[in-house]
Amino acid sequence: MSVTSSTNQTITSHRWLIISAGAYIALVLNLLEPFGITLQGFRPIYHLMLGSYGLISAVAVWLWLRLLPARWSMAQVASQPWLLVGWVLLLVFWVSCSNWIYSQGLHHTISGWRHMYVPVRSFIELMPQFLAIYALWGLVSGVFIHLWSKQAATVDRFASVLMLLPSDNQADGFKVKPANLVCLKTSDNYLEVYYLNDQAELQNRMIRSSMKKMEQNLNTEMFYRPHQSYLVNLSYIQGLKKVQNNHFLEMAYLDFDVAISRKNVKHIKAQVVN
Repeated sequence: MSVTSSTNQTITSHRWLIISAGAYIALVLNLLEPFGITLQGFRPIYHLMLGSYGLISAVAVWLWLRLLPARWSMAQVASQPWLLVGWVLLLVFWVSCSNWIYSQGLHHTISGWRHMYVPVRSFIELMPQFLAIYALWGLVSGVFIHLWSKQAATVDRFASVLMLLPSDNQADGFKVKPANLVCLKTSDNYLEVYYLNDQAELQNRMIRSSMKKMEQNLNTEMFYRPHQSYLVNLSYIQGLKKVQNNHFLEMAYLDFDVAISRKNVKHIKAQVVN
């Protein structure tokens, strides 16, 4: 198991896209009650059926993100406005198609059940309605993806630029790329810094500084403090293991495991991708 800061950002953005599609479409269809669906009296099951369109839409977005070739991934098109516009339009069309197919399935399965009727509507007749309903979601999603790409680019630039690690003793200070930092470990009034040199070899140095200062200077998208004695780069997490009632992180390049405090176990599990 491993996760990089870029991967973590991508997972978060994908999750947002999937959840937002389901929530938006379920809410809008319940408010509009469209497509000539008729009902005699109020039936909660009817609104549950309309809400199920949101679930179908969320699955459609998940498939879109999973099955597209890598060169057409969200990360690849996000920084190119015209490609992004086309990507979002195709996504809205794909979700609309999935909803139309689902509406045909509903007609053949639940029409007449509990006084509900789902009419048969042709593709040409129904698709403009779906496209109009989902256009606002597509617009918001496009803006979100564009802003996300800018944030991701900022993180990547930060990771590749040499930075001076703050030290109370000027003689201790040295420059390193944040992307090359593997782990920081407290040692009395010092920090033990584990980092990679340009040949990807693990190095280790002691500097007189505090973990609090390091947290203030390092990007929180890349680094996480699982325990008061450790600060780790998410890129180098290889796994999570449990020894009796204690949890530890397995880190690339390190010959020791990093302790996790009990309050952070749940959060760190969410950061580690199977």
